[in-house]
Amino acid sequence: MPPGYVRQRPPEKPKLGPLIPVIEAILEADRTAPVKQRHTAKRIFERLRDEHGFAGGYTVVKDHVRIERARGRETFVPLAHPPGMRRWTLAKRWG
Repeated sequence: MPPGYVRQRPPEKPKLGPLIPVIEAILEADRTAPVKQRHTAKRIFERLRDEHGFAGGYTVVKDHVRIERARGRETFVPLAHPPGMRRWTLAKRWG
């Protein structure tokens, strides 16, 4: 992709598309399950293959699971100030 390129819409996933609600249901049920009993991306892939006849690859499932799990997480950005800048900012504000 050239620099500054932004997709108009996300890329299509013809094999995974119909099974996205199944993945979301599994991940939603995992939110209330104990940590040790939650599904890994590999286990979700195996369930899709065995129970729903999924013919796609593991990487597609793994990437989708990673994105879905990150969507539900709260993200924190650490505040990093160059040396001396914080004192200068506070002194300027109160000075």
